[in-house]
Amino acid sequence: MQSGDSLVVCTDGIHDLVPSNEWALIDNQTDLQEWLQTLRQQVYDSDGNAYDNGTAIVVRFE
Repeated sequence: MQSGDSLVVCTDGIHDLVPSNEWALIDNQTDLQEWLQTLRQQVYDSDGNAYDNGTAIVVRFE
């Protein structure tokens, strides 16, 4: 990992409904809380069935 890199760890309840190629890119100016809220809304808006849960964590390396 290098400075500026980000790592997203999530459950299949997230990834199965919104594949990573549909996620917004994260750069040094990205507000990570807003990014996670956008991902959550993408999950809610997806056409998939409701999962029992979904968890996502984002870490930005500085």
